[in-house]
Amino acid sequence: MEQSYPWKYFIGDCLQNGILPLWNPYTHCGYPIHADTQSSAWYPITWLFGYFFGYDIYIFTTDFIFHIFLAGLGMFILGRKMEFNKNIALAMGIAYMFCGFFIGNAQHFMWIIAGTWLPFIIYSYLELAKERKILNAIVFSLFMFLMLTGAYPAFTMILAYFLMILFLFFLYQVIKSESRKSILQFLKINMVAFLFTLLNGMVLLVSVYKALPYTIRTEGITLDVALYGPLSPRSLISFLLPFGTVHQDMSGFDTDLSMANAYFGLLLLVFFILAFVIKKPPIIKLFI
Repeated sequence: MEQSYPWKYFIGDCLQNGILPLWNPYTHCGYPIHADTQSSAWYPITWLFGYFFGYDIYIFTTDFIFHIFLAGLGMFILGRKMEFNKNIALAMGIAYMFCGFFIGNAQHFMWIIAGTWLPFIIYSYLELAKERKILNAIVFSLFMFLMLTGAYPAFTMILAYFLMILFLFFLYQVIKSESRKSILQFLKINMVAFLFTLLNGMVLLVSVYKALPYTIRTEGITLDVALYGPLSPRSLISFLLPFGTVHQDMSGFDTDLSMANAYFGLLLLVFFILAFVIKKPPIIKLFI
């Protein structure tokens, strides 16, 4: 309410008056909101709600719930892609959209946006690795654009590491069992997807680049700062008791309130533990 809402209101107001949301005169005595990766200034969903409806508290809430719904839908689609049956995929989607990450970070809209597009990006990359068509590269780059422009940057960086692991995993499989032509085709489609993502994100990346001289958060940090707010061992109680970590005094958990809840359902926790002793395809092992 104190950060995301005013920014989205401002962006919507600009768009409805035919103004690009480049400069925000109401924050920090004026600053380039287009270069703030947390502001959603280039995020298509914010533009959609802002231009056609304008932001008030009801549209803002609709926007939030819409992202929660999309997160569940994305996990359902990813579950089906991983060849789970519909009931399992549905359970995955429900558990994801109501898990501790979403419940515990409703105040971090940019975190919610990151969680929303994460399963879609993983799904589209799995499609890319399998089909290896230009259309798959375009779809992947569009989902990455939504992540880049709407999500908190740290999640995009961590996702990049995970995508690199997936790339190496599939490259190994292609080298092991397919022809040289298939290897080149796989490398080519990955390069195309990367270039499309780079081109899509250029509007944001150029903005960030131009603002770098005025940005202090790109500097190095101490180890103490880097280790602040972990999922502490005490927070693991949230797997069993989700409200066990909801307390005004968080000193006993040695972390921040938003990092203490890892709950995704007792029933699914039981099956997750059982999954370790069940025979699984390599891709499932990689995910675990």
